[in-house]
Amino acid sequence: MFKKVAPYMGEYKKYTFRAVMMMCIGIVAKIMPYFFLYQIVSPLTKGQSISLEYVMLRVFGILLSEIIYSAGKTGKTASRKYREPWYRTYKKGIYRRY
Repeated sequence: MFKKVAPYMGEYKKYTFRAVMMMCIGIVAKIMPYFFLYQIVSPLTKGQSISLEYVMLRVFGILLSEIIYSAGKTGKTASRKYREPWYRTYKKGIYRRY
């Protein structure tokens, strides 16, 4: 599938690989907080006691995951200047009509 699309990418091929990597990192970063919450809640539902250090490590993991995800989101807005020329032309055409 990718081999069929690759010739049309031209100079944007490196941006495509970066986009795929950022999507994968974003998916993992968005799922990890739920995993950390599960690690906190699961022992409590079984009646086990957990230490403050255990909870704080999981909270730090949640915080780190959210920071990674938000850093990836801000990278999207910075990449607007790299859009294809057809998109800029299309966008100007839309604004001229209204």
